Amino acid sequence: VASSTRARSLLLNIAINAFADHPFIGNGPGVFLQLAQKNKFYTMEFGSGMEAHGFLQQIATEQGILGVITFLFLIGFVLTKIWKSYRIYYKDPYWNYVLLSAFVASIGSVIFQLFQTSYYNSKLWVPLGVSLIAAFLAEKYGQKDPAHHHAS
Repeated sequence: VASSTRARSLLLNIAINAFADHPFIGNGPGVFLQLAQKNKFYTMEFGSGMEAHGFLQQIATEQGILGVITFLFLIGFVLTKIWKSYRIYYKDPYWNYVLLSAFVASIGSVIFQLFQTSYYNSKLWVPLGVSLIAAFLAEKYGQKDPAHHHAS
C-alpha cells in the first residue's frame, strides 16, 4: 500500500508540474503517460509510466483549465438532467425508483473516476448514458401525478 501511495503521490506531482507549464490549454491529449515515462524518479522507482489516478489530474494536465471546465460542464449537465427528472417524477411509483437509482449510479460512477483513469471508456459513460435515457423516458412515459393512472 505504501508503494501505491508513493506512486500516486508522484503522479500527482507530475500532473501539478505539467499543469503549471500550460494551465489554460494543457499539454495535449494523451501526453500524461509520456510525461510519467520521462520522469526519471518515477521510472526508477516504479518502472514504466502510468496514467494519472483521477480524471481531474489527467484532464488538467492534458487539456488545461478549459478542458476541466468543459468536462465538468458535461458531467454536470447529465447529472442535473437526471436529478431534475427525479424531482418531477418522484411521486410516480415506478419512475421514482428508476430515476433515483440512476442518479445514485451516476454519482457513484463519477466519484469512482476521481480515483481512476477510465473516464474515456464505458465504466463512466454507460451508467451516465443509461441514466440519461431513463430521464428522457420518464419525461415521455412518467406520471407527475400518480393519481391519474392510465388504463392499459
